[in-house]
Amino acid sequence: MRSILFAVTLALLSVVAVAPAQAITSYGVRIFISAPKVQGPPMATNRTLENFDTFSLGACPGTITAGTVEGNCTVVSADQYGGAASESGAPVTTGVASQYPTTSSTIITLTTPQKYLGFWWSAGNPGNTVDFYNNDLLVASMNTSGIITRLADPNQVAVDGGTYSSADYYGNPLGSGANGEAFLFLSAFAEGGTTFDKVVLSGSGFEFDNLTTSAIEITPPGSLVDVAFIEGLVEPEGYSGGGGTGGGTGGSGSSARSQTQSLAFTGFEPQPAGWIGGSIVFIGASLLVASRRRRSAREQ
Repeated sequence: MRSILFAVTLALLSVVAVAPAQAITSYGVRIFISAPKVQGPPMATNRTLENFDTFSLGACPGTITAGTVEGNCTVVSADQYGGAASESGAPVTTGVASQYPTTSSTIITLTTPQKYLGFWWSAGNPGNTVDFYNNDLLVASMNTSGIITRLADPNQVAVDGGTYSSADYYGNPLGSGANGEAFLFLSAFAEGGTTFDKVVLSGSGFEFDNLTTSAIEITPPGSLVDVAFIEGLVEPEGYSGGGGTGGGTGGSGSSARSQTQSLAFTGFEPQPAGWIGGSIVFIGASLLVASRRRRSAREQ
């Protein structure tokens, strides 16, 4: 009997000992889209918004409310491809469209580290890319092809259960034109200690407006559609998920993961699944990262 009790006690102590290592914390950027015909961000306060309406037509200004701009960026008059008429987080189908920027490659260096980025993505082209950087390290990368693929579903379901017709995301909401292209307000919320201080917008015909940032961690409202989670490429300082080098609690700072991954909504988001299940998920995550690195090495 004593030997049985001793064995049980050892087993319990073993479980207690490994429990902290099996806590899993995700980090990265979560992508949402607003309801159809919304042209402004989901928050009315604690934000910095640039509508580009006060600038002269032509080359984008070197300085905007959120920071600095460089690259191939041009402010153009409103037309069928872009120009928001509202900064509201509610759907709008009337009003006077304003001038907007278009680019094929633009670097926006932010004044301070941010937790949120949003903009009205008008006449959206698949293949437009948004790269998030922190201290010149690539934090996460989003390719809008994932959004176009998502819109192939007939309906989009919001966090609060509301349903939107995907067809309503197509065509300029302020009038006729560009009926085969998507118009939507896109939001990126950094999670799990992730921040970014620079974003790079690139791709053919990248039209946007109402560029919005926030340094505050904001809970996405229920009216938004959760499109995807993009796992971070850099472990934030203080990350306690384990498996990294240089990060983690008591680590000496952030550590860069393999940056050979192409993340078009393929990020892995581990979720706790009980003590035993959690360890299996964690092992799966490690194998997934390792296989990506090996595959990337072969391709090079």
